[in-house]
Amino acid sequence: MERRLFGDKELRTFLLAVDRHIAEPFRIDIIGAAAAILTLRSEIVTVDIDAASNVGPIEDAIAAAQKDTGLNVPIATVGIYDAPYHYESR
Repeated sequence: MERRLFGDKELRTFLLAVDRHIAEPFRIDIIGAAAAILTLRSEIVTVDIDAASNVGPIEDAIAAAQKDTGLNVPIATVGIYDAPYHYESR
């Protein structure tokens, strides 16, 4: 099975749809290629969105956004990542 690649436009469209389906404020710390794409408006692409935060509480919103947009962007909580010291406060 071939994996779809997502760029800046698709990721932004998808995440805005996720946001529309979230009932209360939720923080998601996006890391990896998706973070680079969204922050730097890079022309690279990715197959998924990796998150340092637990995305379990928004699984329904993710599924609804996938249905609404037709963009089946996988979002997963990563188990191990190396972030800069005090990155949350930057």
